[in-house]
Order: sequence, then C-alpha cells, then structure tokens
Amino acid sequence: MFSQLDITRMPSPTPSKRTASAAVLRRQRMDQLESTVKACLRKADAVDAAQQAKLQDALSRWLDEADPSSRHDLFATLAEALQRTYPRLSAARHFDTSAVASAFARSLLEHGQQVVAREAARAGHANTYDTLSIWIENEADSAVLESLGQVLCRSPADLRTALGRLRHRLLQRVNASLAIWSDSPTARQNLRRRLRDALLSSETSA
Repeated sequence: MFSQLDITRMPSPTPSKRTASAAVLRRQRMDQLESTVKACLRKADAVDAAQQAKLQDALSRWLDEADPSSRHDLFATLAEALQRTYPRLSAARHFDTSAVASAFARSLLEHGQQVVAREAARAGHANTYDTLSIWIENEADSAVLESLGQVLCRSPADLRTALGRLRHRLLQRVNASLAIWSDSPTARQNLRRRLRDALLSSETSA
C-alpha cells in the first residue's frame, strides 16, 4: 500500500500560515515520532510495554541532536538511538533503518488520509471519498472508473478529476507534515525521496 503514490512530487503549496513556535514544532515532531516508533516496536516485537516508558526520553534526546538539513540519514540516527535505548532491537528481525523510514512514511500518509477524509466529510462528500480512497495510490483504468461511476452516479471523467484532487490534497498534507522538520525545500525533497525508497523496499520485500 502507498508504494505507487509518488510522494516525491511537489504539490502546489498550501496557504502560508504563521510560523509555529519552537515548542509547538517540537510537540508536532514528537507526535510524529511516537506514532512511527510505536509501530516499529510492535512489528519488531522486541520491546515489552513496561520498557516503552523509556520512549519519551529517548525521542527527546534524539530531537535535541537531530538536524534534518544535514547530509546524515535521519532514520539511521533514529534507529541507532532506539537500539541504544532498547539493545534487543539490534537482533530484531524486523527492525533496521529502512523499517524506521517506511514506518515514518506510512505514518505521514495515513495521517494525511485521515485529514483528507475529514475534509471530504465536512464538504458532504464522505461517500465519494470512501468509494475512491482505495484508488488514491493507484491509477484506476477506464473499466474501474465506469464501475465506480455506476455506484456514485457520476461520469468516469468526473471521478478521474476527483481522484486527481484527492491525490493532490494528500500530497499537500505530506508536504505540510515534512515542513515541521525543515524549512529547506531541498531537505524536504531529500526526505521525500528517502521515504519513497523505503516504501518501495518494504512493499517489495513483504
């Protein structure tokens, strides 16, 4: 899932907002990290619930040291920090740098989908979103669009346009999430490429 959605595409920017304070940015980063790391720990099955109490401190220390604009692989340094905190991860079958990167990418995309779904519901298009959502990551061919059109009483052309808008909005949400890590477009694009490669790798080996 998600590997065919090109998250390296540069969507048109969302309207600019006032720059968040350092405290707000740190809280947003912590939220993203916790979601990512908890997914990794569950999959690795190498850390029990009691040991996860160390997680906040480990992530806080890593945030103090992390530099998204550097040439160092953020996910490699995060994986190393977690292995120092939880030594058993070093021998875990499903834990490495790529696992951290793919979990981070999935976390961003899943959060983005939740936001887009809420926006669709507020606009009165929840049924359309629910029907089209599984096609956001893939191109729907003419036969699929014809079938979906019969369900939604809309033309295939309308649905192709709607899918394009959903993908565009999802990519905007991913871009907004990456913006809390760096102001640099180059650094964000490097992160997008790293995340795309991790998704492709994880889904090829699954």
